[in-house]
Amino acid sequence: MELASSFEYLSSELDYVISENTPVIKGRQSIFGIGKGSWLALMCSLNNPKNYDSASILLNEQYAPDQT
Repeated sequence: MELASSFEYLSSELDYVISENTPVIKGRQSIFGIGKGSWLALMCSLNNPKNYDSASILLNEQYAPDQT
């Protein structure tokens, strides 16, 4: 899946599917990403601040900035 289509899916289609199938409190939603998905989670949160109350990411050593 291309990055642009992944972003579009996360920011519109997935949100719709979740809200139609589970109880959701609008304005209190969070988004979470692991590894490469963390960038998409942050972009969704930053580009749609009214949709997400918080964003969380989990990085392992492979994706963390070099601390040396």
